[in-house]
Amino acid sequence: MSGRYSYSYPCYGIESSERFGIRKNVKFANNKEMLPMKYIIFPFIVAISLISCNSHSGHWATLSQVDHIIEEYPDSALKVLERMEPTELSGKEEKAKYALLLSMALDKNFVDRTDFEVLQPAIDYYADNGTPTEKLRLYLYMGKIYRNQGSYALAMESLVKAIAEGEDSDDLRAKARAYYAQSEINYSYLGWDEFVETNKQAANLYKEAGMLDDYAYCLVRIINGYTLNRDPQNALVYIEACKRTLSSVSLDVLTGYYSVKLTYLINWGEEQAILEAIKEYQDAVPPSRVDWPTVANAYLNVKKYHEGLAALTEYENCKDLDKDRRSLILFSLILALTLGSLPTCFLDVLTSLP
Repeated sequence: MSGRYSYSYPCYGIESSERFGIRKNVKFANNKEMLPMKYIIFPFIVAISLISCNSHSGHWATLSQVDHIIEEYPDSALKVLERMEPTELSGKEEKAKYALLLSMALDKNFVDRTDFEVLQPAIDYYADNGTPTEKLRLYLYMGKIYRNQGSYALAMESLVKAIAEGEDSDDLRAKARAYYAQSEINYSYLGWDEFVETNKQAANLYKEAGMLDDYAYCLVRIINGYTLNRDPQNALVYIEACKRTLSSVSLDVLTGYYSVKLTYLINWGEEQAILEAIKEYQDAVPPSRVDWPTVANAYLNVKKYHEGLAALTEYENCKDLDKDRRSLILFSLILALTLGSLPTCFLDVLTSLP
């Protein structure tokens, strides 16, 4: 029993066998008649029903522990949850907690659900009974499922609701992820202003939560958004802001930073700045992680055609050509027109098109 519901009934000075209205017309001490039995029994039954619906099994403590480790050890959290037998869970609250934690663990282990089978008990319970944090997480993961389905309008509706319902929550990470997920939908709609703003919201929350890598990656996305929106002044502001984080971020962020910086310079930079950025990029990131099509584009921009061809050769050596054919083919055609010839590997790609 959780002990969450406690009801106390007065005895009114009568014997225990009479406490629940077994005798009719029993007088109180002040000579008023006792309430009819139905007015005493009914709330007692309701109380018992509420307790039985929300009592916790022995799994409750484990679920609480999973909630504490899921951010740092999502793989371990998933293993613990998958070992639980759902039929052994007791009460709607416990089933809702399990469903939400399992949905979170699956998402953090890159298992993208497109149905609500796992999350449904949480939807049924938390929509009316959840705390701000529970509602925030619920609508966040509902939004992610809708996004996985390709239902972007419903996804955005859920993600906006996550922020509204979770306003009083202290889960900064979940709030940041809700804004980040909104930015992904804005990107798919080419809504660059909204894309930038939602990434700014996510960045601020990640920074407040002490998640520097996620904060810096949002800055990378903001740079990209301003570049796509043809706003070089603001793009440069965030290039400088992101640059200050580079000593403490992951390789993924480094790769993204140099790629968007180079794209910015292709549009608005001088030749010397472009060449220096390419060298800086290649010094900071291993060849397998370099965005070679962007490097090739940068070389083409400054008329370094042979260097551009070498960059595409590196790309061919590092990547599966089918993953980004369009970029490779575009640069191949440009180089073919410029140089008058093209290596066999690129000709094979061109001739293999359906």
